Amino acid sequence: MTPGHWTMTGDELSIPGAWQVEVGARVGEFDQATVVVPITVNP
Repeated sequence: MTPGHWTMTGDELSIPGAWQVEVGARVGEFDQATVVVPITVNP
């Protein structure tokens, strides 16, 4: 894995449905950028 990447393994999202993943990244000493990404987990 390279810097700035994240991978999830396992069954943490094994429950079907509409999910939202929120990602925050520090962009300065006191600033943070946040994005919400909708995903769908099918049964």
